[in-house]
Amino acid sequence: MSEQEREKQGVREDEVSKWKIGQHREWNWQEILQQQIAAGLVAAEPFRCPTCGTMRRNRICPVCGSIMDLKTMTETVHGDESAK
Repeated sequence: MSEQEREKQGVREDEVSKWKIGQHREWNWQEILQQQIAAGLVAAEPFRCPTCGTMRRNRICPVCGSIMDLKTMTETVHGDESAK
C-alpha cells in the first residue's frame, strides 16, 4: 500500500469515526420545525388568516401580507383585503 493510499484510508476512517461518535448530525424536518416554533418564527398549529382566510403557520401571510403576533394570536398589521 502506497503512502497516498494510506493517507486516503486515514481520512476515510476519520470521516467514518465522526459519523459513529455523532459529530456529524443529520437534520430532519421535525427538528427544524420544533426549533422554529421555539424561536417564535412559526405557530405550532396551522391557523386561518383573519384577513384572507388562507391556512398558514408563518407570522406573515404570503397572500395578503397581514402580520400576526404568534404568542397572543392577534393580528398586528392588517393585510390587503383585495388579495383573496
